[in-house]
Amino acid sequence: MSYEALDVQTRDGVCTVTLNRPEKFNAMSLPMRRELGDCFHEIAADTDIKVVVLTGAGDAFSAGGDINDFHGRAEEMHTLMGRISHRWFRAFLNLPQPVIAAVNGAAAGGGCNLALACDLVYASESAYFAQTFREIGLVPDLGGAFSLPRLVGLARAKEMALLGERIDARKAAEMNLIDGVFSAEQLDG
Repeated sequence: MSYEALDVQTRDGVCTVTLNRPEKFNAMSLPMRRELGDCFHEIAADTDIKVVVLTGAGDAFSAGGDINDFHGRAEEMHTLMGRISHRWFRAFLNLPQPVIAAVNGAAAGGGCNLALACDLVYASESAYFAQTFREIGLVPDLGGAFSLPRLVGLARAKEMALLGERIDARKAAEMNLIDGVFSAEQLDG
């Protein structure tokens, strides 16, 4: 598997998928979304892969969607996003292997919800989570409107979506948003 916006490595049954646009905080561009669809379809078909680890390159897990894709293309983007995002996210949700999110930094907007859609979510001490959709006039996507209330309760989910505040890794673990917090070295290892 070879990609431009992803780094995919498989060793001993563990497939590590790294969102690889560190200069953009791993914001999911349209090309990355297409690659994610291809990648997850390939992983699903590979019976040698027993577990998937999803992480981000550099200082962020993912800043969510790359809003630069939208400039001057709102109508076209609505159609493209629906088609492309549904394909890759459906492939992700249907993976037969368990998926572990290794959140190494910022997980914002769609990046936060992608992490929360994983089977297990572990974060470094410097990671944070934020529902930043209100800043661009959107509602939580990538399953966030579904998963947030189930993870933290309806009142806390509303607060996260409406206020968009950063929640550090320790607090995220305390409120059952994630499964554990580790040092950066432990998370990488």
